[in-house]
Amino acid sequence: MKRRNHNVKKQKSRKGLWITFSLIVIALVVAYGVGATYFQSHFLPNTVFEDQNLSCKTVDQANATLDSKVLDSEQTIQEGNETIATYTPKEAGISIDIATTLKNQLKGQNALMWPIAFFESTNQKLSKDGVTIDDNTYKSFFDQLGLDNDSRQKSEDAHIEAGDKGFEIVPEVSGTQVDPEKLKEAIVSNFGEGKNTIDLTKTYYPVAVTKDDDKLKSQLEELNDKQNTVVTIAYNGLDEEVPTEDVHDWIYIENDEIKFDYSKITAYAEAFSDKVSTYKKTRKFKSTNDGEVEIKPGTYGWTLSSSDLADKLYAQLNKGEDGTIQPTINGSGLTGTGDDIGNTYIEVSIKDQHMWYYKDGKLALDTPVVTGHPETPTVTGAFYVWEKERDAILRGENNRTGQDYESPVDYWMPFNWNGYGIHDSPWQPAYGGDNWKIRGSNGCVNTPPEVMAKLFDTVEIGTPVLVY
Repeated sequence: MKRRNHNVKKQKSRKGLWITFSLIVIALVVAYGVGATYFQSHFLPNTVFEDQNLSCKTVDQANATLDSKVLDSEQTIQEGNETIATYTPKEAGISIDIATTLKNQLKGQNALMWPIAFFESTNQKLSKDGVTIDDNTYKSFFDQLGLDNDSRQKSEDAHIEAGDKGFEIVPEVSGTQVDPEKLKEAIVSNFGEGKNTIDLTKTYYPVAVTKDDDKLKSQLEELNDKQNTVVTIAYNGLDEEVPTEDVHDWIYIENDEIKFDYSKITAYAEAFSDKVSTYKKTRKFKSTNDGEVEIKPGTYGWTLSSSDLADKLYAQLNKGEDGTIQPTINGSGLTGTGDDIGNTYIEVSIKDQHMWYYKDGKLALDTPVVTGHPETPTVTGAFYVWEKERDAILRGENNRTGQDYESPVDYWMPFNWNGYGIHDSPWQPAYGGDNWKIRGSNGCVNTPPEVMAKLFDTVEIGTPVLVY
């Protein structure tokens, strides 16, 4: 019997333990639930907000505790080891809806973790949703800081400049000028995060492009390729390369785009045309009897179209490819010699009253002539034979007599656009000497008939006629 009673007692003891354990568990669950419910409306234990202990406080209680203290907390702006300024958030223009901020903070906490909060300190941060800054107040605050950006180093992006050996990348410069907007952001951010020191160096204007920028390197490569483009101008049988230094002067970058200055190219084309064109230019000419003489401009010569040259040069450079361009040539003149007179021409000296015809550098014929009367002189200048006509009738008005005339000739070679030319003149009794002063023509070059026949057969259209 005794053994049975012992077993019964043992069973009752175990049952009691289970009941006690169950009651403890139930109590803990209830306590946990009560705590979780409680901390839905109260801050967790060990919650610190701006050095104020908000543990187990409601929003209203916390709001009453904080009031405006957070706006009067001292903040510092540091630049390296130097303190630039101390200020309060209120002085910088910051304001905060404490109640809204606290509500947001309360919503953000995990009430289910309340038991753990007894062992961990929680430093709450301000919600930026409740933080604002007045722009006018901040501007006055910034101006009073005395951050003279004019005396500070300006940040400069890495960029490309023309150097002695072509274009090169100029490295970036990290400046010390302060970006007011970045400082404002730092003030708001620090305030919201509960920090009290701002590193001014983090508010400098940034460098956007460094010397290692891939796009910059690519532009440099393209620039150097284009600036080294070799363009040859082919004109009138001659070739001339555009100077590299000129191409360097024309190329530039605008809005990340490589361009050529069309106005400079146009100026170059105009200067080039003026240099090589011969039309309307006074010439130096080695005469037969009088050495070097000046030949006035006439109808003979050619011009290189500067506008066409500029367009073609601009297009070729933008291709970035070596090439030859051929601008439009207008007018008359020999090619490939640099001297558009060449070695085949007719020379007429009014002073000597003589005419020479050189063909391929050799004297083909020469003859005395009769040029225009002093009152109707022969036009001087550089011209060319633009037509050859047999059995022509020359008509006009004699300016000396006022009478019209009709003079039939066997050979007629006009050399300008106003009726001047070379022709036979069987009515002339003599040639050369001073005959032109008495029996001079109306401006044409009167030539002995037998000589004129040979000249007509030999001379080709386009032959230069130089009268001086």
